Amino acid sequence: MESILHTHQELKLTLRETLLEDLLDKRETFEQAMKDREEDFAPLHLVQYLNAYTGLTKQIIDLQDQIRRDEKEALVPKVDKAALFLDFLDEQIRYLSRFPEAVEVMDKHFDGLVVHFKETHAQAS
Repeated sequence: MESILHTHQELKLTLRETLLEDLLDKRETFEQAMKDREEDFAPLHLVQYLNAYTGLTKQIIDLQDQIRRDEKEALVPKVDKAALFLDFLDEQIRYLSRFPEAVEVMDKHFDGLVVHFKETHAQAS
């Protein structure tokens, strides 16, 4: 499951980087068109051009922010809390199986054990 998540994150990052390259190319084309036709622009066309250019630049900035967040997220290891809990529980049961009365107590207070585990590991994440 972890490899699927890792592959999904890589794919998402690659797609965003490709989109960013396309947007940067488009912005460069806009800039070149503006330089080539600067004298030909009527005020209305200039306003439309500037609106489009501003929107494109905003998309680029937003995408760059998303890519930075994706890269940070990729560096943070994902913790499978369910597996961690089951490992913890398995370890406790194996240890306490030497003491039958302890297993009974654990059985009676299982909900409290789950709550304690959630509180302890919620602080860590």
